[in-house]
Amino acid sequence: MRKVVRREAVLVELASETPGAEIRELDDTAALRSERDVAVDAAQGVDVAHRRVEYFVPIPGSTPDQYYSNGGQAGQVLVRLSNVE
Repeated sequence: MRKVVRREAVLVELASETPGAEIRELDDTAALRSERDVAVDAAQGVDVAHRRVEYFVPIPGSTPDQYYSNGGQAGQVLVRLSNVE
């Protein structure tokens, strides 16, 4: 049971630091969902204003804990957190 609490604690901490983030259930797993509006910024290559939705999801059964994220410039990312207590 400790692993579930630990993973949820990671999500709670990230949600407290991420504007527009909330914890939701995704396929029976607690996950972090955030959304934000992205303004036009030609210098950054953003031609059209849009809304960005990102998810951060713990991967069940991973040791050490690993998380999947669909956000950021790199697209899909696997995050490994080995020193989180």
